[in-house]
Amino acid sequence: IRDNGLINAITVKPPVVDEHGDKTYEVIAGGRRIRAHQWLCEHGDDFSMIDCKISTGDMWTIQMVENIQRTDLSPREKEAAIIRAIESGMSQKEISEKLSKPLSYISDIMAGIKVRQAADKAGINTDSVSSKALAQFRSFDEKELPEKLKELVKSGGRVSDATNILKASRTTLKSS
Repeated sequence: IRDNGLINAITVKPPVVDEHGDKTYEVIAGGRRIRAHQWLCEHGDDFSMIDCKISTGDMWTIQMVENIQRTDLSPREKEAAIIRAIESGMSQKEISEKLSKPLSYISDIMAGIKVRQAADKAGINTDSVSSKALAQFRSFDEKELPEKLKELVKSGGRVSDATNILKASRTTLKSS
């Protein structure tokens, strides 16, 4: 920001005027950018103005679209956002349409959430494993799931790792 300025504007809701006539803006997207500006100001830089765009769109959708595009958003953060949308009454189809993602993307996240909950219950840390990788384990029964999850985490936690474990498991079942 110091060297190149703000590349993406902060998105805010239309202002609300308080009893003193001051305008207050609610940040929809760009909280990290605002904190970066604040840090720079606290350390001697002068950023008295921040580029913003005012949006009247659906706040959740705007936040999710921006966040899903971030590469550093953790699987748990994506899952939490989808859970909030479901709890607010949105269907998986509505969420997929709002995010311009296929329904299978949302279905995988939902299946991944259930598998991650089972992993948490078993004390297995799956923080670095994507929802899509976990979703492949939805067919494992309760008894074999913890062992398969440990194997997935140990192998790297990638979707390809989950696919290989699932294929090996199916091959073992056919051989039995």
